[in-house]
Amino acid sequence: MDYAQGEPLSPRVTELAQSVDATVEVLAQCADAVQHLHQKGVLHRDLKPSNILLTRRGVVLGAGDHRPWHRPGPAARRDGWAPRGDG
Repeated sequence: MDYAQGEPLSPRVTELAQSVDATVEVLAQCADAVQHLHQKGVLHRDLKPSNILLTRRGVVLGAGDHRPWHRPGPAARRDGWAPRGDG
């Protein structure tokens, strides 16, 4: 994983809450980042404002607990995701 320079979202939550447009933009970028992880077979298990970095290029999901996942088949869970191995 590359180092990303930015600031955590947590200290800016109150500021962003003042602007619907800014909040929607950050949430959309977070959703894109989570989707990217899922497409790569990774589940971020500790998604919270302090693990979301705001950078010049946009949102980066950092730190936290990342686990590899795969899509085994429809019987695993209703949403189709299941853990790969024990850990």
